[in-house]
Amino acid sequence: CSSKRGILGAVTCCLRLKNLDKAIQILENQSDQDDYEIMGMRGLLHLMKDDENVENIDMIHLIDASKISPLFQWICCILDQNTTADPFTYSILEIATINLSPFDDPFLLDLDDKILLHNLLRNADDSFWPVGFILPQEGGKFKKYMDCCKNKTSWVLKARSGYGSHGNQLVTAEEVITLLENDPIPESILCQSLVNPPLILDNRKFSIRVYVYYFVDNDVYLSNLGLVKLAAETYEEDNLNNNRIHMTNSGREESMPQHDFVFLRDKFHEAGWSYDEFWRRVQSAVSITMQCYHKKVQGQNQSYRPQLARFSIPKILGFDFTMTKDLQPMLLEVNRFPGMEPRGEDDSEVKETVVRDAWICAAKRAGVTNAIVKPPKYHKLSYEKII
Repeated sequence: CSSKRGILGAVTCCLRLKNLDKAIQILENQSDQDDYEIMGMRGLLHLMKDDENVENIDMIHLIDASKISPLFQWICCILDQNTTADPFTYSILEIATINLSPFDDPFLLDLDDKILLHNLLRNADDSFWPVGFILPQEGGKFKKYMDCCKNKTSWVLKARSGYGSHGNQLVTAEEVITLLENDPIPESILCQSLVNPPLILDNRKFSIRVYVYYFVDNDVYLSNLGLVKLAAETYEEDNLNNNRIHMTNSGREESMPQHDFVFLRDKFHEAGWSYDEFWRRVQSAVSITMQCYHKKVQGQNQSYRPQLARFSIPKILGFDFTMTKDLQPMLLEVNRFPGMEPRGEDDSEVKETVVRDAWICAAKRAGVTNAIVKPPKYHKLSYEKII
């Protein structure tokens, strides 16, 4: 595709596949020398390829691109390049789009893909990761597990790349066995136990979205801001086949209420539960997950990760948890691209603060002051370093 969108999309795909050379080749073949974003992208990829021999024209393209893009303005800031752009030109929403850029860790698929995440965590810690089986490959293990299982457990079939409970299907063990015996499963899926009994708030199941700032040099920061997402309908134990009492993603329908963590803390206080202990468990789950990820990545070819680390671009990840009745957070999925665009008053303040603080964190780490986000006055930072 010769359109700008097609060109940048192709480059993004190449970078997601860790193919920097192919991405550069695509941009080299473009004759459009007037588009700042395309030329800025080419300059940045040249810098990533060989930062010692980068040409002056590439730096000029980066500086030009900084006039229209908060990403390139940040890169110029990191590289100590003068730019005529106002350092605080861009809105929080525009800055949030950097989270979708191709300049994140190319190995993050290991967290985003549910089957790869399952393989990462299945032997690490079963206190926060539900029992699961990869089907059809582990169909025999699933049957043996059910033969030994005394409790009737409900299950969720998860597409490996589904987001926000899209691609999920609630099933019984009998339905899973029937599927294995009668219907060929064309692609691998994750069959995971449904957290039961769940913790209930306002007579509804709920999940929490926890935000994590990740940097390619493996530093991890945990935001203490997040969202509580309640199911659309009240929870009824005699109606467990009703998807609307289980699904808690606000992107699926507007009737799903959302709240911030102040609401959650108040609910814990009313019930006499320890919010601090709950948060310690969340922190532990995030820390163990990211440590497992780091260990796996370190054993692979690093591709262009060292060059990315130099740019200190924060990656905002979304960790989704549900909870058991004994206040144990159970990880549902990790979102590489959590939706940072506010859907309304319920989440706008949380998301805007999360984005702002991610970039304040990045500026502090990089030791730059003329960054793309202006710290607000009297603002208490909402994150802490955990790795």
